[in-house]
Amino acid sequence: MSRTEKAKKNIAYALIGQIFGILLSFGTRTAFIHILNANYLGLNGLFSNVLSLLSLAELGLSNAIIFSLYSPLAENNTSRINEIMRFYKTSYRVVGLVVACLGLIFLPFIHHFINVNSGEVKNLEIIYLLFLGNSVVSYFNSYKRALIIASQNQYIETVNLQVFNLLKNVLQIAFLFIIPNFIVFLIIQIVVTLFSNYSISRKADKLFPYLRDKISDIQDKLDKKSIYKNILALSLHKFSGVLVFGITNLLISKYIDLKTVGVYSNYFLIISSINTFIMLIFSSLSASIGNLKATSTDENTYLVFKTSEFINFWLFSTASICLVLVVNPFIEIWLGKTYLFDDLTLMFLVLNFFVTGRRTNVLTFKSAFGLFWQDRYKPIFESIFNVILSVFLIQKIGLVGAFIATLSSSLLTAYWVEPYVLYKHGFKMSALIYFKDYLLGLFVTIVAYLFSYFLIAQIHLTNVYGNLLLKILVVIVVSNITLFMAYRNKREFDKLLSIIKQIAGLSYSVK
Repeated sequence: MSRTEKAKKNIAYALIGQIFGILLSFGTRTAFIHILNANYLGLNGLFSNVLSLLSLAELGLSNAIIFSLYSPLAENNTSRINEIMRFYKTSYRVVGLVVACLGLIFLPFIHHFINVNSGEVKNLEIIYLLFLGNSVVSYFNSYKRALIIASQNQYIETVNLQVFNLLKNVLQIAFLFIIPNFIVFLIIQIVVTLFSNYSISRKADKLFPYLRDKISDIQDKLDKKSIYKNILALSLHKFSGVLVFGITNLLISKYIDLKTVGVYSNYFLIISSINTFIMLIFSSLSASIGNLKATSTDENTYLVFKTSEFINFWLFSTASICLVLVVNPFIEIWLGKTYLFDDLTLMFLVLNFFVTGRRTNVLTFKSAFGLFWQDRYKPIFESIFNVILSVFLIQKIGLVGAFIATLSSSLLTAYWVEPYVLYKHGFKMSALIYFKDYLLGLFVTIVAYLFSYFLIAQIHLTNVYGNLLLKILVVIVVSNITLFMAYRNKREFDKLLSIIKQIAGLSYSVK
């Protein structure tokens, strides 16, 4: 199967799987909210964040290993692949044990981060340990996922994740009605995680039978040195990513209350679902881009980057406008007015979504090129800015302060450093053209938002469902027409049209 065919298949499976995943997540969340109280919803979001912080122990290991697999896979060097996978297996077992230890150390302090009256949440320690258990077991028997992804067969992993996600959600919804208990809800999650890891491990063994081969205990020191160097750089990047985006719920729980964490988790579910849906396209292409870099010319690689960058802009621009204008009406119908944020808070929440999403394509190419070391200090400054600003602003102006802090730290660091590194060390050219295109796209997005805002303000149907659907339709049509008018004569738009014609809107050719 060619690189293009694999990219198309990965994206198609990822998108279809994500649609089912989103529907299942909303179904489970709806049942959760109506059966368990809002504090448990907040607790679910809070402990998920705590465990994301503990995942710092992984230190970017998976990305470093996946990158190190591109060349031996392209060369069909099974001996080197086996060396790397054995190293990965041992490392991940150590990571699992480290996460378990760190999680147990944090256990006595969990009450300090929860602003809720005693008695409103029962079995707090048991619930936390179940969250921790699910995180720990995810590190065992799952390391072979990296080889499947690096070999451009991510659709296999997608099928695995979505099948077991379906099983998990169906069981959780059923047991919520039969036994409305949060502990049972979490036990189901752990069991399904174990079966998912076992299943993907068996599949990898069938695809790559040489994984069972015995190899020498002597490993290539140069390769290991390179891997360690990438892990060191990626550890800093991961530290920043987890701290910047993972600390929000902790601060909301401590300085506001646990119920607000629950309200935020509903917005996060919607925004992260859309974000994941779009990012799946780029993550599905990552292995193909890594293979492209190893086997193609720099000029062709840059053309692929420009094309995917334009697609990234179009998708995140349209999605951001839709979120700002229709997510509150949607939540009001879904859960009620008590679960709404004010318009200012929503605006900064979506701005974070836009800025973070627009980084996706640059990060995909940066990772595929192995450019981890060149901006290793960026995440340190980003984390420092974010923590200081978050603690200060959330106490001064409330919830919106947390989102302003995250946005500010991104603009001060990641927004300009990442493309600068990619262009300088990856494409060997100035990044000014990137920033020029970015600012033009931002201006067009604002214009599209204003047009959409004006038109949906005129919609006042008596049927709330019809009113919402019409607003969504208007926003999508108006924003896309505005983007079309702005870019119809641009070279990027011609490429996009050829892509749509070539592969029916599923993906684009990575040649």
